[in-house]
This record gives sequence, structure tokens and C-alpha cells, in this order.
Amino acid sequence: MFELDTIAAPATPLSPAGIGIIRISGPEAVINTDKIFCGKVTLAEAKTHTIHYGKIMDGDEIIDEVLVSVMRGPHSYTGEDVTEINFEPWHMRYVGIPTATYIMENGLCLEEFTQQLQAAIDDYIARGGDPAKVEPFIQKPTEE
Repeated sequence: MFELDTIAAPATPLSPAGIGIIRISGPEAVINTDKIFCGKVTLAEAKTHTIHYGKIMDGDEIIDEVLVSVMRGPHSYTGEDVTEINFEPWHMRYVGIPTATYIMENGLCLEEFTQQLQAAIDDYIARGGDPAKVEPFIQKPTEE
């Protein structure tokens, strides 16, 4: 006989897609996902084939808001216990990790961040800063 491992892997490609999914499969899938998930119920208490809204945590720090699917074996795609963490990774790929971290830590949406950035650029130029240094960051109206 062989020993069953619990594995985690991306279930969606690394692309600018709107949804990312990490699939955890194996005997410890639910327990391991529960260690980082904070929702209304623990995943260990969740019924099979259910989806739960919550947050992925690193200690007390919120990493992202997610939906987690719980599918218990043997009635899952792999026949094992499976959890799938659904999240929106586009913001990290679109603006980069340092900027995404700033946005998250300050509770901003992307539009609020770009407004703050534009205000900071305007202030920099008004105080005599060199516009050429901030040219790549200046929002230009789009032509229709």
C-alpha cells in the first residue's frame, strides 16, 4: 500500500484572470485549510459540498477575503477530502506586491489608491518637483 499525502497546488493558471484557485487534497486538507481560514464556522464542522466566505489569515493579519469549498471524500473529484480556496489574485499581479500590500493595509480599493497617488503626484509637482520623474505615474484621460 502507499501512504496518502496532503498536497496543495494552484488549480488555475498564473495569469491576469479574475479568480485564482488553490486546491488542497488529501487526508489533512480540511484541517490544514482550517489553520489559515477564519469564517463563521470552522471547516472541520462544515458539511460536504458547501462553500464558505471568510478570510485567509497569517496570525492576526488578514491576507485576503476568500470563498472556500469543502468536498469530503469519497464523493469528490479525487476521492479524497478536498478544499479549494477561491480568491482574486489580479490585484497583486496588476499593481505588484508592495502596492497591493499598501492598498490592503490601508483598506483601499484600487480606485481610491489611484486617487491618492494622483493627489500625491499633483502635490509633488505643485511644490516644484520635476514632472519628468513622475511622468510614468500620471493618469491621462482615455480617448474614446
